[in-house]
Amino acid sequence: MRSSKKASLIAFIIIVLGLFGLLSYNFLSQRISQNAARNYVPKVKKVGKAGQSNNYINRNPAKAITLTGPIDSKTIADMKVIPGFYDAHLTGGTTQYFNMDGLTPQLDEQGLLLIGNLTTSLEAGRTIQLTPTKFSPLKKQGDSYVITNPGNYLPDVQIPVGSYHVTYEGKMSVQEPHATDGKPGTNLSLELTKYDGSTVMQSVEKDHFLVGLYKGPSKHDAGMKEGLLRVQKNRLIRVSMTNVIDPNLKILLTPIKK
Repeated sequence: MRSSKKASLIAFIIIVLGLFGLLSYNFLSQRISQNAARNYVPKVKKVGKAGQSNNYINRNPAKAITLTGPIDSKTIADMKVIPGFYDAHLTGGTTQYFNMDGLTPQLDEQGLLLIGNLTTSLEAGRTIQLTPTKFSPLKKQGDSYVITNPGNYLPDVQIPVGSYHVTYEGKMSVQEPHATDGKPGTNLSLELTKYDGSTVMQSVEKDHFLVGLYKGPSKHDAGMKEGLLRVQKNRLIRVSMTNVIDPNLKILLTPIKK
């Protein structure tokens, strides 16, 4: 009897240690992948004479690939996707899996970060073309930097570090509290995130790491038409643009001069 109990205890300990090892491996693999993502960011190399613009060396390891549904809960490794930053173009209709930030057939997502053991799906009839992000600097409208697509944007590479007044131009559908047609209104948001996708958990009032823009239904709720964002080093600017009805809708970030 004692020998049986001892054998059961040893088996239990082995199972516990095995589960602990598996969880530790998954955690460490995810952390290593997240840390590696920082190395995907283009490296700045100064060239030419003093005063000339810097040259950015693209270190993004992403490789172009096309995904065609149906795909059922596969990891990026299962789908043969190389970790990295991608621009995503969707055809064949909308999808509930790749559109967290606003990807639609009419609106590409830029700087989509695919790393770690990320699992996703894709409906039948849908196709997503993934191409390596080139991290082009944001275009300017006067003094303002312009964002027209959802996705991730890099500080210093695409937009200088600093504080910005955030507004928008274009038409947005109204955020009705009880919409009779069941259609949600347009919602724009910008937030600073870490490379694992988690929000920088600090005070909104102090650090301005989150901005939400929407159109309210009445004079009592006019919505949010502007905000402040403090772009920081080593933080992605994650932009969400959901339920966009105006193809010319744009987000403007105007530097706040000291």
